[in-house]
Amino acid sequence: KYFREIDVSLLKHNLEQWQNNYFWYGYSKATQDKRYIPSPIRIIKAAYGIRTDQGLEVDKKEFLKDQYQNIISAIIEGRNMPENICQALSNNVKNRQKYRKDTSNNKNTWHEVKFCALAILRQEEGIISNMLDRENTDRSYLYGRLLALYEGTEAMVYTDDNERVTNAEKMWASFINAPVTMNLRLRTLIKPYEMKLKFNDDKKYFYDTVTKDIREVTNLLNDHYDYRLPENNKPLKAGFIFGYEAQMQAIFKMKAIFNQKEKLESEEKND
Repeated sequence: KYFREIDVSLLKHNLEQWQNNYFWYGYSKATQDKRYIPSPIRIIKAAYGIRTDQGLEVDKKEFLKDQYQNIISAIIEGRNMPENICQALSNNVKNRQKYRKDTSNNKNTWHEVKFCALAILRQEEGIISNMLDRENTDRSYLYGRLLALYEGTEAMVYTDDNERVTNAEKMWASFINAPVTMNLRLRTLIKPYEMKLKFNDDKKYFYDTVTKDIREVTNLLNDHYDYRLPENNKPLKAGFIFGYEAQMQAIFKMKAIFNQKEKLESEEKND
């Protein structure tokens, strides 16, 4: 269905351009600096797939073929990702509850949708790296950071319960659609978990760090956005997922350092 003659040097340039535009980083300590480019099929499933026992699947094969051809032609011709793909991924990351983990087969479709969204949307959102950008004052990015901090605070209280759904996850879509309104409510719901961390000697370090970051983000929002103005309570843009992801990775690193410290202390006691 598709035929195009193209100079080899131009094709090479277009392929390299695609690699540089559409990638994201690994999640483990060993892969956190490595770039991964999702395949066209993976992107289409994340954009249009529905959750099944096998993960994300697209029911209509002809539709999948059409989207595959659109992406391949964009790669070859040096064009940007088709807008419909970007829009679908932008919508999907705002509806996290649609992709809750299936414990029967350990398929976490949310992580797949999130990874593809990060890879595909990073260019248009102007995201250069996966590191936490404390100078970024974009409204969506800042509220994304708050979502991660609220989720991380509650999850830290229940470290042995991996299946627990936090308030931040439950209120994900509502928070994105009306951030000022839902932030006040979610902040209140998180307070009891903060107190549990504060009075837990083993986890007070986490309380100190997270509450400091919450104050930092809140101050940035207050400095740049008047919460009383209706336009500042409008739905967040897709850039929120980058603030969320960067802050969550910072939380994971903090946990990893603490776990390593606990392991060393335990080994010293046993010796």
